[in-house]
Amino acid sequence: MDFLLEYGLFLAKVVTIAVSLVLVIGLVINLGSRIRRHEGVLEVEKINDTIEQMASAVQSAMLSTAERKNWQNRKSGI
Repeated sequence: MDFLLEYGLFLAKVVTIAVSLVLVIGLVINLGSRIRRHEGVLEVEKINDTIEQMASAVQSAMLSTAERKNWQNRKSGI
């Protein structure tokens, strides 16, 4: 009975080490593929519209009602 208990503990240790090694190797491979995938790639995002919307929101919040209507009319070209 003592032999089976020791053998069970040995198997648990071996399985733990094997799973840990597989996880570490998998993480290293995954990290390596991510680094290579983005190599030499430049991403450009157009943020003009977002900045213009934010500027309009700030401008609208700062102006009075009459000034805001006048500003919106000038902005739309009326």
